[in-house]
Amino acid sequence: MPALSSRAAALAATIAIAACARPAPPAAATESLRPGGAIAQIACGDFHACALYRDGAVRCWGRDRNGELGDAGAAGEVSAAGVDVAGLGRVEEIAAGASFTCARAEGGTVLCWGSGKILGDGRAASRVRPTPVAGVRGAASIRAGGYVACVRTADGAARCWGTSAVERGAPSAGVSEVDAASAHACARMTDGKVRCWGEGPWGGEGAVAFDAPPIAGARSVATGDSFGCAAEGGGAVQCWGRNDEGELGINPDENNHVEPVAARFVAGAVKVDAGESHACALLASGAVWCWGSNTEGELGRGVQSVQELAAPVPGIPPARDVAMGADFVCALGRDDSLFCWGSNGKGQLGDGTTADRFAPVRVARPR
Repeated sequence: MPALSSRAAALAATIAIAACARPAPPAAATESLRPGGAIAQIACGDFHACALYRDGAVRCWGRDRNGELGDAGAAGEVSAAGVDVAGLGRVEEIAAGASFTCARAEGGTVLCWGSGKILGDGRAASRVRPTPVAGVRGAASIRAGGYVACVRTADGAARCWGTSAVERGAPSAGVSEVDAASAHACARMTDGKVRCWGEGPWGGEGAVAFDAPPIAGARSVATGDSFGCAAEGGGAVQCWGRNDEGELGINPDENNHVEPVAARFVAGAVKVDAGESHACALLASGAVWCWGSNTEGELGRGVQSVQELAAPVPGIPPARDVAMGADFVCALGRDDSLFCWGSNGKGQLGDGTTADRFAPVRVARPR
């Protein structure tokens, strides 16, 4: 394995001790935060998560310092118990960023809450309750990450807000899917190619450019803070960008990978998602395979470690969706179960505690 990055080297000794001294909590079912209906979708921000229920209601839990749970911060710094988000109407899709959350409602309108330039008017909001985003109509899908939110409209355009660079660069046609992270976004185009835009190398600025990876036949695209991945039609996953923590699915190095590389051992992927420095693929079988940084147990392997190649997450049933926060992951089972793992210092796993979970823990429906 190549030499560790400076960040990884600094963590390695501490993690080695912690992995021995701090056993992983058991992956047992927890008490329900509020018993109720089945979850349709899960969305993860940096330190919070939200569930969309099949009746169109939304509930959020975790950090609430910036009002990202939808109550203008009334729950305080942390709410492991969760908050019902009022004033949304019937919601069809949700998305979460660093300190905010958004909902796509019936009719293609979008409402956001929390803090940041999240309302599409260029101004910074602070702890706002659900508020319509200016000028967004006909949204067909929505994604968020970092300080950015994006929608794909019914006519195939991308509309993004949060930073000026990501607002300027959004393609106006031919978009099938869009994802966002930090201060950039990436789209899967109708021809199967991938296009990215935003700040720095994601906007094609400088000697290193991550904006146009030579990928063909993409069926899913995701981007983390400094890397991107795409699941191809044949089930392989191609990743590009930084790889100091193994986030590309290969042994870590200090290179800027403009040319995509295949994540080792991954086959049969139908969807890929990305966190801060780790990624997961959902396979056609329902298995979830994850790779990259595991310093917070975000790969679900029962221990902490510096970086890892792809391997299946043990102890969860076949999944129908996977969502990723900065250092945690949640998987929604085909049987409607919800399992989460990783960092939990702000109650973002939804299990009613703030204990980190190095192995998946079943979360009784948080409603």
